[in-house]
Amino acid sequence: MPKRPGVTYHIDDKDLGPFTLRISGTNKFVSFIEAGPSFVGLAVDTVVGWNNKSSLVFSTLAAALSAADLVWEISDYCITIEPCY
Repeated sequence: MPKRPGVTYHIDDKDLGPFTLRISGTNKFVSFIEAGPSFVGLAVDTVVGWNNKSSLVFSTLAAALSAADLVWEISDYCITIEPCY
């Protein structure tokens, strides 16, 4: 598992997408990321539930990693990237 601050994922999952962002250790998932210019007006919202249809879904691991990095910068939430089964 490569090292990224605040982000946990398994490189072996790269072909198991789509992916969702879970707040590590909880049943909360990222549902909204607002990132304005220069990080003004930033926000991260979450929803509860493993199968919540409001959770953001990313088609590739690379896209999920970019979003997880942004969530970490905005909110300091530790994120676990998980395939949607």
